[in-house]
Amino acid sequence: ILNLESTDKDELFEEMVEAIVSVQPQIDRTQALKALRERESKMSTGIMHDIAVPHGSCMTAKGIVGAIGISRKGIDYDALDNAPVHVVFMLMSGPDETEKHLSVLKE
Repeated sequence: ILNLESTDKDELFEEMVEAIVSVQPQIDRTQALKALRERESKMSTGIMHDIAVPHGSCMTAKGIVGAIGISRKGIDYDALDNAPVHVVFMLMSGPDETEKHLSVLKE
């Protein structure tokens, strides 16, 4: 998504989950959003200046699927450095993809 419209984290999650669901229509939006929010409640995935990597595991996902988003305005994300986020790499994986999920995050 070259021009994210979201201004906060919740809007961002919904906007990007829609992009992921367009690739894997069987993904349940509610489950995906719940997985992302649960992960985010542990610690912000706004990891460095301008960048966030929200991720989660969803029972209805197959393999690993992701979306990349760019915000020109910046998103209020509650990032670790308290700065707005401009680049987002979102990952969603199936329940049996833990090892691959961690490998992709590492990269």
